[in-house]
Amino acid sequence: MSTFEELLAKRESEKLAGTEKLDVQVVFGGELITLRFREMLGTEWAAITANNPPRLEALVDRRFGYNVHAVCQAAAPVSGVHVDGDSEVKWSAEQWALFFPEISGPGFAEICDAIWGLNQWNPQQRVEKLKKALIADSTVKQNSHENSVSASSVSQAGNQKQQRSTHMKKGV
Repeated sequence: MSTFEELLAKRESEKLAGTEKLDVQVVFGGELITLRFREMLGTEWAAITANNPPRLEALVDRRFGYNVHAVCQAAAPVSGVHVDGDSEVKWSAEQWALFFPEISGPGFAEICDAIWGLNQWNPQQRVEKLKKALIADSTVKQNSHENSVSASSVSQAGNQKQQRSTHMKKGV
């Protein structure tokens, strides 16, 4: 198991490598523009979701416990930039507030999908992946242990002694 300092150093190197980003193209003012969103800090995401309670009539809101659309609008100024050629232009919260009513429903949905994916879905998937790896690792270790025979489990005549098992065998 890693120490706190080792885990912190790993996280710092991840941040230096750059947070995950996603580009979205939408039509605004008759032009196709590119917006780039980055994964937010967990504390930023938590604060925004906490300030946007779910709409009771919206199934997706009830599932996640916050107003998904309001969260995306609040998160955009924190995590998004307009990509203009080779440069990234940070829009103000007021500019984002003027922008959202002017884009199409599908454009808004793409922005929400990007923000939600970077900050809700992807972190959940990383946790699930690590859990599966941990389970697989412990299963391999358990199988390795069960398949090995120690000197204490073998009698003088070479016959294996009966060992008490603390786990249930499948199909029994």
